Amino acid sequence: MYYTELIKRFLKAPYKLVKFYRRVKPVLNLLNITSKELIEYMFDFLVDFRFHLHIERKIRMAKRVSKNPKLGGWIDLPSGIIVYTVIRKFKPEIVIETGVGPGASSAFILKALEDNKKGKLYSIDLEHRLWNPRRPLEKT
Repeated sequence: MYYTELIKRFLKAPYKLVKFYRRVKPVLNLLNITSKELIEYMFDFLVDFRFHLHIERKIRMAKRVSKNPKLGGWIDLPSGIIVYTVIRKFKPEIVIETGVGPGASSAFILKALEDNKKGKLYSIDLEHRLWNPRRPLEKT
């Protein structure tokens, strides 16, 4: 299921928002993010359908060209909202991301940096053939 469909379901069923809030409340408390801030950032994020449609196209394209039909590594929407919220709240100048994979978490980070109107993302990842679990690690 793609993000826009999840967002529609999310917005049509208020109990899902409550369930989401209960799930993320410990993270919000730890990072001193208020409920009001979460709602403001979620609204900013959820209304940008252009972003979500872009991500969906990228997922479909990646699945088409991938030899792995399951194509793992995509961040789920609630986790993406948390990543987005943290970046929006703390407005970092530099974000360093390791273990990029297909790049969905990078998209959430870049969206938050764009909405903050500042910051740079540096992503570090191994080549696919190096992190393939079926290929043994080589000694260097």
